[in-house]
Amino acid sequence: MIKALVLKLKDIITIFFSVILIFFIFFCVLLKFNSEGIKFDFESIGLFAARLYMPKTFKIKIPEVIEKNPFACVSNISEEDERERKRRKEKHIINNEIINRDVKKCKITETKFNSSGTQCDNFYVKNNTPKEINFKYYLNKPLDLKIGKKGPAVLIFHTHTTEGYLKKDDKEISEDYYPRTQNNEENVIAVGEEIVRVLKEKGINCVHDKTIHDYPNYNNSYVRSSATVRKNLKKNPSIKIIVDVHRDSLGDFETGKIKPVIECGGQKTAQIMIVSGSGFLNWGKNLSLALKLQKVCEENCKGITRPLSVKKARYNQNLNPGSLLVEVGSDVNTVLEAKRAGAKFAQSLAKIVEKNRR
Repeated sequence: MIKALVLKLKDIITIFFSVILIFFIFFCVLLKFNSEGIKFDFESIGLFAARLYMPKTFKIKIPEVIEKNPFACVSNISEEDERERKRRKEKHIINNEIINRDVKKCKITETKFNSSGTQCDNFYVKNNTPKEINFKYYLNKPLDLKIGKKGPAVLIFHTHTTEGYLKKDDKEISEDYYPRTQNNEENVIAVGEEIVRVLKEKGINCVHDKTIHDYPNYNNSYVRSSATVRKNLKKNPSIKIIVDVHRDSLGDFETGKIKPVIECGGQKTAQIMIVSGSGFLNWGKNLSLALKLQKVCEENCKGITRPLSVKKARYNQNLNPGSLLVEVGSDVNTVLEAKRAGAKFAQSLAKIVEKNRR
């Protein structure tokens, strides 16, 4: 008798959750055809549905590649690492001693990027996804960050922590230059420190996590940094905005390296590029933050931003609806130029935070 009741109860529970799943999918279909902003990514919807608790009758298995690395469209091998391997092979480097001392020079070209892609208000956007996106809709959509006055509001971290800069302003570099370093005075951590300094001056409490994620192994840097983000969110639930600070790499040693730079306040300042990911639920909230921040950056220092880039990759931005990635300069900007850009970025971010205080 009891066994029959248990089996019947199990059947009822199975039917109940099946009905919930059907209604959930139906609701998502309605959203797909009525959304003002974008078309939905049904891969993400499926993954979300699969993570709902259901009886074991439904053996839904999340693909292994997604679980191991949800950033599959992000390259696992850096441009610098590829170039370093090639250089060492060509130069026959043994125990870090270059046998062939005939080192070539590479020209550095200063360039200002600003007017490519789609214009949106006072800046430009590049849509690198197959989705149709109404950028004005997301720019004008109110943010729902609800930033409190207690506890840290912002997390700064670095997935590619060892990305470095030049020490001095040069017109050319040798092909021996390797732009990755654990010296925190010369890599993206120095930029993160400048961002934190300005935010704290503005009265904004923040956390700067300096964990190294790309050394000694570059592969799966985003998987390791996702653990860092989760740890910080668990420790400080008050965090509402998360910024992954990188630096770009433009050009090559054959055609020349590119330095994105402008004059800001009479000083050379690296340009920044905000990157907004997609491919997960609610990524429109992150895009809305990115667009608003880009607009404020341009208002504060015209030309400091490169076109905002929207890409089909997650970059850990699926962990928090207030996340973005920013590329500060390139590997041939000086660390001082990058720090100046970081300060300008922080001033703009502070305005966003203050506007969304509870």
